[in-house]
Amino acid sequence: MIRKKLAIFEAASPEFARYGVRVSSKSKAPDAACPEFRWWANLGWPEMGGVPSVGLVESTGKDLHESRVFERHAATSETLIPVDADVVLVVARSPAGGGTGVDPESVRAFRVRRGEAVILHSGTWHYAPLTRAPRARTFVVFDRRTPDADVHQVDSEADLGMTFAVNMAEMAVAP
Repeated sequence: MIRKKLAIFEAASPEFARYGVRVSSKSKAPDAACPEFRWWANLGWPEMGGVPSVGLVESTGKDLHESRVFERHAATSETLIPVDADVVLVVARSPAGGGTGVDPESVRAFRVRRGEAVILHSGTWHYAPLTRAPRARTFVVFDRRTPDADVHQVDSEADLGMTFAVNMAEMAVAP
């Protein structure tokens, strides 16, 4: 078995565009502002054909995470919004020219900062949010039918003989 160590990139980096869209109030000026609040409209547009669902995943912190199970949604995007702490998402694309599994060369780890969000493109392979904090809750928004009708999973260890390791201590020193 091969264990590939992943560097952690910021979701704000241009590299993330292959996997999704970062949503942040830092991307533009507020559309409205007054002493009580500031409002940003249309920061992101999730792809979904039906009624949205809001769920929650609670991640448990570790210094070293190893990813081997990936899932994707062919018909809908997935929006992830960390609320307690920054998280790291391990993401991948399918092989060029088609294929049903994970392209091991495309696997990357991205830091998503608390208070921001990412919208994963439909078809992006991903793993649950990872954290170094004792716990991190992340809201998940997608079509309400997704958990029952649009979840495709692969095991990279069984299919490719590979796992993907993320050292969370590297996230602590990133700006």
